[in-house]
Amino acid sequence: MDKSSESNPKVSVLMLAYNVGKYLETAIQGVLSQITDFPYELVIGEDYSTDNTYEICKRYQESYPDIIRVLRRDKNLGVAKNTMDTYSHCRGEYITYCDSDDYMIDRHRLQVMTDFMDSHKDFGLCFHRMLNYYEDTGVKSLSNGGQKQVTDIVDLAAMNYITTSSVMMRRANNETFPDWVGDEVLCDYAVQMLNAEHGKIYYFSRPMAVYRKRSFATFSKIDADKRLLMSLSVRKKLIEYFKDNEPVCRNLLMATNNIYYALISFYRANGNEERVAEMFKEMNQYYPECTIEELQKREQDHAAELEASKKSMKGRIRSFMSFGRAMLSHLVPVPKVKWQPNINK
Repeated sequence: MDKSSESNPKVSVLMLAYNVGKYLETAIQGVLSQITDFPYELVIGEDYSTDNTYEICKRYQESYPDIIRVLRRDKNLGVAKNTMDTYSHCRGEYITYCDSDDYMIDRHRLQVMTDFMDSHKDFGLCFHRMLNYYEDTGVKSLSNGGQKQVTDIVDLAAMNYITTSSVMMRRANNETFPDWVGDEVLCDYAVQMLNAEHGKIYYFSRPMAVYRKRSFATFSKIDADKRLLMSLSVRKKLIEYFKDNEPVCRNLLMATNNIYYALISFYRANGNEERVAEMFKEMNQYYPECTIEELQKREQDHAAELEASKKSMKGRIRSFMSFGRAMLSHLVPVPKVKWQPNINK
């Protein structure tokens, strides 16, 4: 089948692109290489890049106009608003993600996930294992160790275990989102939670894509609190949204408590007592019974557990095994995209 023969795609692949000229072609080629018995589209939200990102998008769009649509911004929108606008332009029954510095390595990824969603109407979303590639060190690892195959929104409220580039969801469940979602930098977690309202979550244990972890894309030590603050912000919005769902709200509150604790520990270690006081005051809005003495004891207990773990034989063996796996992973080549446009069936 020629994918261009269908006007309505079965699946929309959502890709955000901003200053990723070095990686973008690999991501696009991974999508175009997918083998399916249905039409799909690639919708790229190009967020006013200053490198050659847009030129690459434009070239591929001209070569594959029936598959690729590029949304060129006239100003930088930022991750959240770019995500929301790109999502609104997707036409598929299902929406899946591929970050522009990640890429698909299994040519059957879209088919496998779509077949599952077609035959399991009681599932709101599905996701798969990722191959993590730490570009600056060459270390590789697999995500989601010990992951349960079937989970639900209560599990997801306790911890976000879904990598964005691994998820597929039903567009009909959430064709639009509350306005606040577009204000959250970590809007992907909010989108997953709001989709998980509509059904269970399925996990494929086979790795079907590479998650590229770039050193310059992560937060520096100085900004180590920023991601925690972003995680805190989105969970506070979700707590309000799910306030009438006790099990979900309870787990969100537990996660929020842990984030406050991590922030307080971070600020205290850096001598910023003003921020410690601010975080403690905020935390008391959710946990009024919590005291400074309790937090200090928790920090001391945690430090003692870490020290004991390092000294124990079990801890030493675990550390040695972890180091060994990291070293051995250097010998394993990073999977490449099997670049062969699958346009005609």
